[in-house]
Amino acid sequence: MVIWILPVLAVLDVATTLYTMSKSESLAVREVGVFASFFTKLGLIYLYIPLYVLCIICIAFILWFIKKNLNPEHSGDKVIFLLLVGAACYIYTLITAAFIVNLFLPSIIERGINLFHIEILIYGTSIASLVFYVWSDVTAWIKTDREEQMEVNE
Repeated sequence: MVIWILPVLAVLDVATTLYTMSKSESLAVREVGVFASFFTKLGLIYLYIPLYVLCIICIAFILWFIKKNLNPEHSGDKVIFLLLVGAACYIYTLITAAFIVNLFLPSIIERGINLFHIEILIYGTSIASLVFYVWSDVTAWIKTDREEQMEVNE
């Protein structure tokens, strides 16, 4: 499920980026990604937006395709699965932080709140919610082989 939330988060990120632009906040300062800052400095943010969303959709599809082809009976696939979960959670956390900061950026700047502390809070909350959300599914997928072997041995 985390994989297919990524495109939704990308759309939310784009929406809040456009919201931040409408509040006359400088995106050249906020867009820290290599490609985002490049397109922003050139004034081509409207070209970057569909490319960004398309890239996130492609990444989600690739992650889903890899997950679909993994077999929980192979120990190598379990390692790949854990790396896949880590990658999906990392992307989820980055995009979540980006869209929440974009959403509240005008009020954060207005109140003089330290953006670093806000981002740490968002990252921590995102990671905690992901652990709570995916822990049972991940452990169930990892333990699938052991449970099947136990049933066969009995």
